[in-house]
Order: sequence, then C-alpha cells, then structure tokens
Amino acid sequence: MLLKIGSKDCFVFGFGCLVCWGCWPSDVKAAKDALRPFLVKPVLPQDVVGDHLGISFRGGKSPEVPLSSRDPSTFERVALAYALAQSVKLEVLENRIDRYIVQTRSIPHELAKTGHVRLSSKKVNKMIGGICVLRNQVNLETDILDTPNVFWDYEDYEPLYQTCRQNLDVDRRVAVVNQRFEVLQDLFDVLEGELNERNESRLMWIIIWLCALEAAFSAIKLVLHGIIPLDFLGIYWRANSELDTNDLDTNVTVLGERTAGKHPPFLPILGPLCWAFKQVPWSKFQDALHWLPGF
Repeated sequence: MLLKIGSKDCFVFGFGCLVCWGCWPSDVKAAKDALRPFLVKPVLPQDVVGDHLGISFRGGKSPEVPLSSRDPSTFERVALAYALAQSVKLEVLENRIDRYIVQTRSIPHELAKTGHVRLSSKKVNKMIGGICVLRNQVNLETDILDTPNVFWDYEDYEPLYQTCRQNLDVDRRVAVVNQRFEVLQDLFDVLEGELNERNESRLMWIIIWLCALEAAFSAIKLVLHGIIPLDFLGIYWRANSELDTNDLDTNVTVLGERTAGKHPPFLPILGPLCWAFKQVPWSKFQDALHWLPGF
C-alpha cells in the first residue's frame, strides 16, 4: 500500500513493515501514527527494528543498484522497498532466534554435566512450539523466500528488486537462520527423548506400586476371610518356633501334620506380610476395610 506523507512516498507491507522514501524523522513518525489504529497484533517494543539505506550516485562508475534517474519512478521505489522490508522482517526473526539460543545455551552443558535437565515437559513443548512458529514465519508465512507477486505483472522491475535483495544478503541470511533452526531442533529432539524416558520410568514405578498395593490388599482379604490365618502363616517364620530351622524337611513335615485337613495350601510369599499384619491392631481398622470389594 502506498501512503503519502506530504509529497513523500511511504510503502506499507502486510507482514508489518513500513518503508519511507526520502523522509525526515518527523515524517516517519507521522506515518507510524497514521498506521497505528490499523495495527493487528503489534510486535513487542524490543522486536521493533529500523534500518536506513542511503543512495549515492557515482559518476563514471557502474552503480551497484541501477536506477533510472535521481528521482526514480514509483515502481522502482516499490522494488527497493520490497527488498528492504524483507531484510528488516528477517532481522526481527533473527533477533528472536538469538534470544532462543541464549535461553537454551545452558541446556547442553547441564545435560553433559548431570546427565539430565531440569525442565518440565510443558516448558520444553512451549519452546518447541515457539521454534516451529518462527520457522513457519521465515519459510511459509512471509514473502521472505519468494519473489513478490507484483513482479509477475511488472517484470521490468524484478532485476532491480533482485539486485537490492542480493546486496542485503537476504538469501544467505535465510540459509543461516534455517541452519540455526536445525541445530535447535536437534537439541529439542534430545530433550524430548530425555523427557520420554523420564515419563516411562515414572509410569513403570506407578505400575510397580499398584501391583504391590494389589498384592497387599489381596493378602488382607485372604487373612480377614480366614482362608490364610495369621497363626498358620506365622509358624514358619516365628523366631521362637519349636521347629528346627536347620532341618527344612522336618519343618515341612511338622507343618504339614499340623495343618492337614484344616487349611488350604498357603503362599509362602505372604508369610512376611502376615507377620507384619499380626503386629497391627486389626480391630481398629477392620471396620474401615469393609469398603473394599468383596469384604
């Protein structure tokens, strides 16, 4: 869009850039004030970037950016303005990437030193999302990579645009930005693997404790139903038992004689649990256990 400030030309671009041609600082401020009511999701003050390009004419030498005259036409100004706007937009994204690099600089050192990172899954996912947003802005959401559509209709001015873009190193800077994205993505892939391993370990311990609780409740249920009495299971592990702990065959024979025809076979693994249960005053807790299924 072309915005006139007096007799000066100002070009407004949809990706958030304003290029003023031959304007004084007061003219630039007037152009910004005129556009302020129409801003949608303005950037933060620290993301505002300005650039200046001085044009000089050298006699007898081939110009770096060839213009038709000292007062170039509007379309020549548009061609230069597009290249300048893309360069400034790219600089905004470069600054954001630099901030991400500063935020993540300590992560590889911490990972190498301690073997793990003290970051939550939510924070890592937010950082990954921010990088994806920036990458989309560089490669998909703006015209930084593509030649503007206006030059499909006005092909005569495309060489001027390409020359200015080349002098501003836009293509090389985009390649460097994408390389930084790849490095950051590799780092976040490592963090995702670390977090997945941490979650798997947590789930494994949850399952182990659930199995232990289920075994404990099953033992309580068997004891309270009288299927495996505490006295019966406590014989084998009682420290002052009359059984000879050095003669395993004799112990098993005596245990079988005392329990034959009275109780079903027992599970030896429940013996230590039942010994512990004998130390607890069950009369105080038995009423509280009736909520369990099967009691």
